[in-house]
Amino acid sequence: MRLDLNSSTINDPDLMRLPHRRRMENAGMVPMWEGLFAADLEPLKMALRDLDRSLEFVIQEAA
Repeated sequence: MRLDLNSSTINDPDLMRLPHRRRMENAGMVPMWEGLFAADLEPLKMALRDLDRSLEFVIQEAA
């Protein structure tokens, strides 16, 4: 899937009022992003759930 920034779906004013996650779902973007970052999602979710590690540490470790 290719992102078309001029698409009427992406630029719909009603869509822009929604929270980010809902905008991405309604525009059909979630499957594309999930596919693109699938290998990184589970390790990231696990790192963010570890309450003993700061977010700064998680970000620095990923970089």
